[in-house]
Amino acid sequence: MLAGDSNPPEAFAMRLAFALVFLLPSVVQAQLHIAAMTTHGGAKLRIGTRTVGDVDLLDCIIERYEGDWAWIHNQDGQAGWVKRGDVVPMSQAIGYFTRKIGAEPRNGEWYHWRAGAWRYRGELDLALADENEAIRFSPSEAGYWSNRGNIYADKKDYDRALADYNQALHLNQDALYWYNAWSARHKKGDYEKALSNCDRAISLDPKYALAFNGRAWTWATARDSHFRNGQKAIDSARRACELSDWQEAEFLDTLAAAYAEAGDFDNAVRYQKQATGLLPADAAVRRPDFAEHLRLFESGKPLRE
Repeated sequence: MLAGDSNPPEAFAMRLAFALVFLLPSVVQAQLHIAAMTTHGGAKLRIGTRTVGDVDLLDCIIERYEGDWAWIHNQDGQAGWVKRGDVVPMSQAIGYFTRKIGAEPRNGEWYHWRAGAWRYRGELDLALADENEAIRFSPSEAGYWSNRGNIYADKKDYDRALADYNQALHLNQDALYWYNAWSARHKKGDYEKALSNCDRAISLDPKYALAFNGRAWTWATARDSHFRNGQKAIDSARRACELSDWQEAEFLDTLAAAYAEAGDFDNAVRYQKQATGLLPADAAVRRPDFAEHLRLFESGKPLRE
């Protein structure tokens, strides 16, 4: 496969390396383990001449580059080739989208993507300011409302987060927005509605791995014992792992918590170690959490959130 070919190479059998990505060009590398992001909405995943999905998420896993293409899979369990020009290393994202804003200062999309980059860095006030601009210029874009909801959720302002998710759902009944509502409600302790939100997401997309993972997390870790169910958590978490080809660290972390809730700490430790091994090298925020989960399971204690 040579650079400049119009079709992606065929899918490969042996996976070489993994990297968390936000879906731009960079130098060719045989193996990667770096953060990156999308440069625009609607990037297409392809296998051969077939389009197999859209890459509208802020993150996925890139396994390798070949010529002008990158092979990726995301948390929805989708996998395929995406054009190399549709991804930018996170270390370059702020500068890239700042230049885009300079060229098109009234294009809400560029503020939206830069907000995602700021959020990744933990700069929530800057992320919020950019997402506000995105909504001001493009108020009918459901994804912008949802992403602002995510920023509010990161700031632990769950009521504002839910208000934005509701607006996103008013504009577009997307499984992702129901999943986001689950997350805010779980963190508020509103477990009944949280589980219902995951069910709605799955009814819209029966292969939506994030929703299977979400309800498993509630069944495994809810502070209210009435909503905990170890076996249901295991079954739902395993389904999320299957849909994502067992390559999502967060889903394996949930599966470990599910086994711990069921009292099977041997499997809890096993899957927690596997989850930790899948974390990207730059996942500094999550490593302490995963280490704490492992410590709990090794001491025979379940996880409560």
